[in-house]
Amino acid sequence: MATRVCSGVIPAVASSGAIRWPARSSAAHTAERTDGSSTVADTDVVPFAPDEHAGLLWSTTNSRRIMSHFIDEAKKSLCVQHPKFVDATVLARLVEAQARGVHVKVLCGGKHGISDTDIPDTFSSLRILGRFGVKVRRQKKPKLHAKLLVSDDGRALIGSMNIDRSAFDLRRELGIIVDDGPILERLITVFDRDWDDAHHWDAPDPLAEAHPDDGELPHDPTFVHE
Repeated sequence: MATRVCSGVIPAVASSGAIRWPARSSAAHTAERTDGSSTVADTDVVPFAPDEHAGLLWSTTNSRRIMSHFIDEAKKSLCVQHPKFVDATVLARLVEAQARGVHVKVLCGGKHGISDTDIPDTFSSLRILGRFGVKVRRQKKPKLHAKLLVSDDGRALIGSMNIDRSAFDLRRELGIIVDDGPILERLITVFDRDWDDAHHWDAPDPLAEAHPDDGELPHDPTFVHE
């Protein structure tokens, strides 16, 4: 089986089997695994323009735009399971979805794992969503690291990028839109379970004096959302 992989993903693919690199002959190198499969890798970092209709989100090329379109196309319901909200464009789309009658639900992780520089934007975004009637709950167990949106129980957007300017504009991140029945059913089941286990949360004013929050998970320096 041959798998095509672009630059930046080689380590994750290569870890599944020993690789023998052939002599360099072109920008596209073929890595042969011991099991007979192969991977084609762009080691010269040739510019790549993903098909806008392929359901692939690719930072720094189109991920903000495709995610925004995904939100815009929701008709009845939109479930969002993300830890960070640091992008005004996506925030506006979520507010507009709620305003046009889409039932928007947001699962966040509270303060846990959010850097000090991202707390003002994340808390303010969640407060704005709440003011517009979006239901916001805080998930504690398991720790929230998911990046998931489900639209109308018919499509899901999953990937590595947070709702964050850096994830859209500065780093290589990948995402995909799926509508396969069994996969979608499983994602919806996981979201519903996490939603039922979570509780309503009003994000505090990020400029107010900080007070201990009995509902917040203990600080973990190894758990940070980039």
